[in-house]
Amino acid sequence: MNEKIVKDFKTKAVIIAIIAAVLITFDVIGIVKELTSEETDEKARYSESVTATVSKEDELWATNSKNIDIIFKYTYDYSFGGKDYSRRSYDEVDEKNRYKIGQIVKIYIDPDSPEDFYDPMTSDIGKKSSISASPTKRIVSIGFVAALAAVIIIVLHKNMKKKLASAESPEAPDIYVPEQDNIDDQVQ
Repeated sequence: MNEKIVKDFKTKAVIIAIIAAVLITFDVIGIVKELTSEETDEKARYSESVTATVSKEDELWATNSKNIDIIFKYTYDYSFGGKDYSRRSYDEVDEKNRYKIGQIVKIYIDPDSPEDFYDPMTSDIGKKSSISASPTKRIVSIGFVAALAAVIIIVLHKNMKKKLASAESPEAPDIYVPEQDNIDDQVQ
């Protein structure tokens, strides 16, 4: 009986430890990805800043099941390395962040490929994704998972100790056993 109780505890503890290890591993992978983000590499690619003029605005209509959104894409005119460029941005801008035609803006280009650029005011390049959690939040998550696993294992351990104690010293059943003298008196 005792061996079964101990084996049951060990099995549950190992399962909880494995689940905690898997969750912690995913958090550690997330931290490593966050710290070695490709966004940083992508931003580094666009190392030259140039002044550009917003030369054209294209109005686009985006629909979903609830409403129609008006978004804008811009064409930028700029010069780099003695050449003039006129390039349309891939980024979409909503109505509240619109530029005016002729507005001067600072953009960043890839010096090896000057037709590739991004506008830090409209692009997500170099910005942290809102989906990913910060390394600090992930570390807190690791601590929470480890603490929760420890609490569950401690509770299981206490339950195992109680079961072992009750298996070693079973309580006497609540049965009334009359004294022998009383039985003899009742029989006569």
